Amino acid sequence: MTVKRRLAGAFGASLLNPLATTFVQLINVPIMLRYWGAHLYGEWLLISTIPAYLLLTDFGFGNVAGTDMTMRVHAGDKDGALQTFQSTAVLVILASLSIGAVLSVIIFLLPVHQILHLSSMTPHETRTALLFLCINCLIILQWNFITAPYKCVGKYATALLCVNIIRILESVSFLVLLVYHAGPVQLSMLMLGISIVGTCWLLIMKHRLIPWLPIGVRHAKWQRIRELTKPAVAYMAFPTGSAINLQGMTMLVGLALGPLAVAVFNPMRTLTRFILQLSDAVKISVWQELSAAYGQQNWALARKLHRSACQASLALALFVSAALAIAGPRIFAMWTHGRLVMDDPTFNILLLVVLFNSVWNTSSSVPLAANRHQLLAVVYLACTSGLLLIGFPMIRAFGLRGAAVSLLLCEIAMNIFVVRLSLELVSDRWSAFAASMIDATEFKAIGKRLVRRTV
Repeated sequence: MTVKRRLAGAFGASLLNPLATTFVQLINVPIMLRYWGAHLYGEWLLISTIPAYLLLTDFGFGNVAGTDMTMRVHAGDKDGALQTFQSTAVLVILASLSIGAVLSVIIFLLPVHQILHLSSMTPHETRTALLFLCINCLIILQWNFITAPYKCVGKYATALLCVNIIRILESVSFLVLLVYHAGPVQLSMLMLGISIVGTCWLLIMKHRLIPWLPIGVRHAKWQRIRELTKPAVAYMAFPTGSAINLQGMTMLVGLALGPLAVAVFNPMRTLTRFILQLSDAVKISVWQELSAAYGQQNWALARKLHRSACQASLALALFVSAALAIAGPRIFAMWTHGRLVMDDPTFNILLLVVLFNSVWNTSSSVPLAANRHQLLAVVYLACTSGLLLIGFPMIRAFGLRGAAVSLLLCEIAMNIFVVRLSLELVSDRWSAFAASMIDATEFKAIGKRLVRRTV
């Protein structure tokens, strides 16, 4: 399979998740409110948010292991890839079992029902549903290392497609049971059951497609885990910084302007962040190919992949941003049923925010694909933390527009650093990279192929 076909497959599979998630979220909220009511729905959100943090407990090992394995396979070191896979698998499984045991004790010893001030659910329902949700997240956590072998053999699109099918089936089944008046315990059991079946499916497919990477302990090496620790811990800076960026700005807007301003600002930001999901899909698609190019030391291919990915991400962002600039106010009014009034200048600045983000976020695939993202992680945390320092006075002085400008300054700073770092890693020149962003040769070729197929 050619690089272009693998990229197209990975992009399509990656794009399925945000599209399905967006669709499910649009219909999930009104259905849950109708059949459960606001109070029980709020309690479900509360207890289901807690286990979601467990998905961070592999400390980034799943992602850096996939990158390490891909580079080793394309450098001809399959034995090293096997060591990385089994070492990571042993670490994640043992960590999951330990965390699961501790959480089980905590859930059944602590008065969780009283601590969370729940009233629509009984103490037994709360403990049972919370336990099932925690186990479900720990099961999903295994997907990070299970899908790593797919990356190193160029079949990551298959893994992404399987994972998204599992999630879609879970969402559909969830809504069906909800309509038939299932409670929190039944729905948490459903989620756990589908995750277990889905995990078995991923393992069976991995065994058939990649039999030379079995799960086991024979080739696990403590030294390999130590080698991966620094990039794995550094990788954790990205979800942490993202949480600071999202939740921190929401908190600042609330403190400075009050809850009504948050109610206006967050939907506007959510509407623009669909563009970020597109750039994430591009980044995920090119990640494995960049790792393969690193393993082969094919710098010409790495440069081409980096340029093409950034160009595609920017083009998608520009197209969707233009559409949102025109239709955004109407979509916002329909979405909020006219109860909130959009601040047009703030919304336009937020569109600029995601445009800048689309470039550096995609460009960051270069250091991530080489497990050389430690400095990037530090800079990202510094920028997002600095965002909180400048955000509050900006909001107090300029309102919601101050919040949007603060976000824009953070994205500009990240662009300057990340693009320069990526260009250094692939031995590219800024002038050549900038010129590639406005080169429409590739898009013209795609257009011609589409015309020939139509005719």
